Amino acid sequence: MITESKPLRIGVDALSLMYKYKTDVKEALDLLLRLRAAGHTLILVFDGRAPEEKQEEVKQRRELRTSAAQQATDLKGFLHTVEAKALDKRALQMLEFSAARLEHQGWQLTREIRQTFQGKLWTADIPYVKAIGEADGLLMMLAKEKKIDCIMSTDMDYLLGSIPRLWIPVRRGLVEFEEVMMDEVLHGENMTAAAFRDACLLCGVEQLKGVCFPPHKAFTWMRYYGSIEALLQGSADIGGLSQISSEKLSKARVAYEQPAESWPLLVKPEHLEKRKEFLEKL
Repeated sequence: MITESKPLRIGVDALSLMYKYKTDVKEALDLLLRLRAAGHTLILVFDGRAPEEKQEEVKQRRELRTSAAQQATDLKGFLHTVEAKALDKRALQMLEFSAARLEHQGWQLTREIRQTFQGKLWTADIPYVKAIGEADGLLMMLAKEKKIDCIMSTDMDYLLGSIPRLWIPVRRGLVEFEEVMMDEVLHGENMTAAAFRDACLLCGVEQLKGVCFPPHKAFTWMRYYGSIEALLQGSADIGGLSQISSEKLSKARVAYEQPAESWPLLVKPEHLEKRKEFLEKL
């Protein structure tokens, strides 16, 4: 567990946390209660509807989870057949491991699971709100307006939005979080926030399909050139770079920029009504 000299205001990406703990709602709730007992202030943010430009990505992720779940079911069924029992112990162990991995990948967050978790949050008096769009936009705006000190999420995309502090739940022995301090990252990499974002974009994002370079190359280029535009001018012959148009690059950057709206405009009205006083006091 991370110990702090002073309490933090922590914005929690609720669905990211739920996908981390999956059906173990109690363990996820216990983590939040321990943070609160340590003096931290929590606000959980649930996703609203993804914007139209991300609907295709959401659909593809859902299809991948459905496929993995079906493969897990088929594989578990095979493990009970006569043919499977004839396999040696090592082969059976590998099949069992594959079934467990596919089952993990295929887990779906249902409305019932989400509502059960929200009910437990309400009972424990842990505040939560639902964003109008995706949770990351609201969380980044709360960080920008200094309403929260830290974001808790497994989504590394927050770093592209230059949020100052990220806690990543890891559940590894006694270590519950990995902490990423953006200032320390930029200092260690000897890069500006803009160059760091461009290096991450070169490593592969949805908006730049077909562009995916190894991190060591992308970060070396951005340390030297400082921006993708300068890289294109100096090394346009590198395979893959020719696919980056100004329009695609602009779209990719906008996807990771902090929203222009103030935070109240990013909260579902009915949730804002319930939690506005709490949020204003943060």
